[in-house]
Amino acid sequence: MDSIDTLADAYALAVYEKDEAAFLSLYDMDVLVFDAWGPWSYEGRDAWAAMVRDWFASLGEERVKVTFTPEKSLVGDDWAVWCATTRYAAVAPSGEELRALENRTSWSLRRRDGRWRIVHEHSSGPADFETLKVTLHRP
Repeated sequence: MDSIDTLADAYALAVYEKDEAAFLSLYDMDVLVFDAWGPWSYEGRDAWAAMVRDWFASLGEERVKVTFTPEKSLVGDDWAVWCATTRYAAVAPSGEELRALENRTSWSLRRRDGRWRIVHEHSSGPADFETLKVTLHRP
């Protein structure tokens, strides 16, 4: 994988195919993930793998189509920061979109052996100060 866009495409395909191995190969062994769901953080690819396995298993026959809208990136020789708005759409076996949500995604990446890998992922949605409800659709 020679570009971050290629990594983002591989992420989307792995999620759609529910391919745990392909998905996890995008992450560094020592990844730290601040996910919008579940525990405060996942430290290491093994901890992240348990969440991914549960997520993919929970989908049943549905698939998830991921669409990234890149917002900003800073790329050096071996390090990069990449930020995007990410849309996750549940798709029925018939192809019908059932529901969707959006969040904000930031990746810190390291290039090793010519491949970018995610060393830190942060996903979030803005929370209303009054209600503490999280917004999962971009205005």
